[in-house]
Amino acid sequence: MKVGILGLGLIGGSLARAYALEGHTVYAIQRNESMLSFAMLSGAVHGRLDETTIPECDLILLAIYPGGCADWLEKNASLVSKDEAQAAELDALVEKTFEGSLPAFVAAFARKTKLSQSEVDQLRAMIDGFEEAQK
Repeated sequence: MKVGILGLGLIGGSLARAYALEGHTVYAIQRNESMLSFAMLSGAVHGRLDETTIPECDLILLAIYPGGCADWLEKNASLVSKDEAQAAELDALVEKTFEGSLPAFVAAFARKTKLSQSEVDQLRAMIDGFEEAQK
C-alpha cells in the first residue's frame, strides 16, 4: 500500500514509521525540510508527497492542525480520484462492519432499501459482467 502523510510531528512521524515497518511505501510532506530529510534517511519515508505521488496513494493521513489540513485539501483535492476515494471508503466499511463479506453488505442494504426492478436488473447485469470478466 502507498501511504501519504501530511506532517511528520509526533503523530505523523509515528504513523510513517509504523507503516514503513509494515512494508508500505510512505510519502510525506513536512514544512521543516531537515525533519523530512531525516525521516527519509531513517527509512520511515520513501519520498515526497507531491502532485506526482498524491494520485498514487491508497491512503492519505492529515497530521497537522485543522486549518492547515483544510488549506492542503483545497489545494490538492483535485489530485485525488473521487471514485478511488469512495471505493476505499466502501472497502473499509465492508471489511470493518461485514467482516469483508460483500453479500452480507448487500443483504443489509437490501433489507433497508426497496430496490426497483430496474435496480435489480442493473445489479444482475453487473454480476453477469464480473462473472464473464473472470472467465
